[in-house]
Amino acid sequence: MNVKIRIPASLSGFVLGNREVVVSGNTVQENLRNLIDKHGSIADKLFDSSGKLRRFINLYLNERDIRELDGVETVISDGDVISIIPAFSGG
Repeated sequence: MNVKIRIPASLSGFVLGNREVVVSGNTVQENLRNLIDKHGSIADKLFDSSGKLRRFINLYLNERDIRELDGVETVISDGDVISIIPAFSGG
């Protein structure tokens, strides 16, 4: 299944400046792994040293927070869009 992953400007430098990358996989996790297979330098920005998604990275599947679904195990359909949204904080 082809899925678009939308990359925020702050991370686009890790995927050759692209704002969207097309990958294929059955779950959110598989698609993220396929993104990393293509663009390994983004891995440290998305996952911590234990392989867990960093807590300041939010993922949306077709504009729904994956935490409201089945997390990274959420099943993907052809044509779905995963958006990577880094959390921002300020003071």
